[in-house]
Amino acid sequence: NHSEQQRGGSSSALATNGITGRFRTPWRRVDSRNPTPQLVGSDAVEPRGESRFAAAAPEDCFLHIMSFLSDRERAAASEVNRAWHEVASEPQLWRSLDLSRMFQQVDNRLLASMLSQRRFRDIEVLNLADCSAVTSLDMIGACGTSKLKFLQLTHCDDIRDLSRAVPAMVARLPDLQFLELFGCTNDRDTIVRLVEDVRAVRPNIRLGCFWTQYCAAVGIECESGQPAECAHRDNIGQRGCWGEVRGRVLYSCTTFERPGNFPDEVVFACEHHREDDLVDDSIFNCHVCMKQFRFGSMWTEVVCRVCYDESYLSQKSSWIDLTQSSSISKFSFVDLARNVRSVADRKNLPRSLRSYGVVPCRLDFSFPDGEEVDEIKQELEAADAAVAVDDGNNNAGAAVVVDDENLMFLEERQEREALVQGDRENVPLRTFLANNRWRVNDQVSRVREMLGQARSHSATRALLRYTESHDVEVLADRQAMLPGRDGSEQMQLTLWAWRQALSIIYPIIAIMLTVLYFTSVLARQEADAAASGATGSATYGSMMAREREQAMTPQFALLLGGTMMLTTICSVYLIMRHREFCERMFRRFLVADIMLILVVGSGTLLLIFCEDMGIPLGLWTYLLLMWNFGVLGTYSLYYDVPPTLHRFYLVAINAIMAVLMSASMGMYFVSFFVTIAALGDIASEMRCTRVPLLSPFLFPTTVELLFDTPRILYQVGNLRIRAADLMWFGLLMGLVEPSLAAIVPAFVAVVAGLVLTVFVAPFFGKRSRPLPVAYFAMLVAGIVRTAAFSAFYRDFVLQESTLTFV
Repeated sequence: NHSEQQRGGSSSALATNGITGRFRTPWRRVDSRNPTPQLVGSDAVEPRGESRFAAAAPEDCFLHIMSFLSDRERAAASEVNRAWHEVASEPQLWRSLDLSRMFQQVDNRLLASMLSQRRFRDIEVLNLADCSAVTSLDMIGACGTSKLKFLQLTHCDDIRDLSRAVPAMVARLPDLQFLELFGCTNDRDTIVRLVEDVRAVRPNIRLGCFWTQYCAAVGIECESGQPAECAHRDNIGQRGCWGEVRGRVLYSCTTFERPGNFPDEVVFACEHHREDDLVDDSIFNCHVCMKQFRFGSMWTEVVCRVCYDESYLSQKSSWIDLTQSSSISKFSFVDLARNVRSVADRKNLPRSLRSYGVVPCRLDFSFPDGEEVDEIKQELEAADAAVAVDDGNNNAGAAVVVDDENLMFLEERQEREALVQGDRENVPLRTFLANNRWRVNDQVSRVREMLGQARSHSATRALLRYTESHDVEVLADRQAMLPGRDGSEQMQLTLWAWRQALSIIYPIIAIMLTVLYFTSVLARQEADAAASGATGSATYGSMMAREREQAMTPQFALLLGGTMMLTTICSVYLIMRHREFCERMFRRFLVADIMLILVVGSGTLLLIFCEDMGIPLGLWTYLLLMWNFGVLGTYSLYYDVPPTLHRFYLVAINAIMAVLMSASMGMYFVSFFVTIAALGDIASEMRCTRVPLLSPFLFPTTVELLFDTPRILYQVGNLRIRAADLMWFGLLMGLVEPSLAAIVPAFVAVVAGLVLTVFVAPFFGKRSRPLPVAYFAMLVAGIVRTAAFSAFYRDFVLQESTLTFV
């Protein structure tokens, strides 16, 4: 096997062709149940479903040969026939399982299915790095993986009940020696409690980078485990240390073979010297990820290597689109100079990229020999003499005219002087490129040839990077040209969204139907009140109608605008002068506001519903329901509750706000707010620098939030949804006329716009936000419906008039 690989043959070809073709002489196979040798060769009848070598070779030899294959080649060999499948599925061939390369597809169901297979019964190494869709650890240790020694759970940040699940899993794995939990949580108390519980079950277990985080949190040395001392205690001129000693984690991207920043060092400081690390010249702060590094992990003084590569790779202009043949045929030297860039670290590139070759892109300039130099010197002397004669003939006071001819003469003279002096820096660019024209054409043609080769292998994008020797390497893969370090961040979000499609669509449809129901009920009550001539506050519909009539008066609009302007000016002044105090007051006001919306809003909608359905409701029952609903809803937004309860109250509060705004404010006010939100999404999508960027509709749970409470983001699995969009979609239905002919096309248009932008468009390389698209689709549907129904109504009236005349 080794000699065949050295001669260039692949391992899979050796296992399927080379061995079976080499054994031409008859072999004798001895069956343990029948010791009589059986002749197996060209004259023997080969058993159905078995190859000659699989039937002839001893099983231990076949297993030994299979052990030289990679996991991918071994999986391909298992598909040859049943005998090969049984041998390739032996547990001793599968000691490790690395699922980090397919982290986008790994979830609880797939992981449980794989660990239950016979081949993974004795695995010792399991790598689940970046598999954030894994939310449960119950299948690890319960599916026959009790021999596990190495477990990697880096950035699996969506594990349910982490503090209980991890110690229970460690108790089920008696041979576990190494456990990596870095990135699963950033909460200090959770880290401390988790490490203490795990080490209580398994005292000698190694925790990798997670142990570094724990040492920084509790203030102990990483190596000895002894209490750490302040690093500034011996500095001259420093005052005494006091307070609790804690550590500041310094990250590194060069110490580890894995891509990314990982904890590498801890700098301890007491409470008095806590901020002295920020002025240390040997510690640098990345302004993108806001982490501290040593100089070796920084690309510049303000950006680390990982953030630089992620920023460069997330730009669509950094890639060459191979899906269009014109991008290769029109590739020129200008494109080569514009697209090739330096990469801070090769391992930060997507693992799907394949190298298609290296082009030595070096330009040189050869100076003329001695005879040519003498001729150029003579020409320069003759030109100087001619210029001197012309200057003597000119008048002393005449002005020198600088025209195109004189400029060309000066450039040519500069070029010739640089050639004579051998100065490469002063050689004109036009001369330099003319001398390297054949080199440029050769390099561009070679890069174009490699791009064509990548396109022939179904690659969809290519990347040009400088190597360590300043050559140009051509890399390509089949990923989509979308933002993200792997070029598939949006695609990954889309795949996750498809898994949670019902959980995303159901709340939006529920809010839209809720708004349609209550607006229809209120409109019907208004019509009934107008028809019967009711006065007073007979129904909530008449009350809402009178409020809207008052709100639509010019005096009220002017008063409202002035009040809002005065409130904005006062708020800006107070925030600038008393920021911390305003933050505390705003948080308290936010709690009261959420409580008020849930209590008053739910009570109002409950009364409207009971009045419409004719359900009697007692006063104390009504007050008790309002109070309990408000208290439980407020609690769910500030404390840990079951995810289903948290999502229910997020949907409820957005539905209440959408109904109340649609019912109390006029159509013009609602359309104004929805238009502002849609334009903000469009500006954020276009990366307008003058507009504050709004968060996208979908983003992963790995994104750090600026605040933890209130929890106003709708989280489904490893996705977060901007919960305000639930209210905006509800307000879109508030703009629709309460008639079936208007509701159906508007509802279909909004849902179609949502589905197309979230679930379909990313597969075609298009990225847009659902609110502007749904708003535009609803407007188009309304215009089409109006035009179609107006034509139908016109024809109907004309027909009725004709019949009446006849």
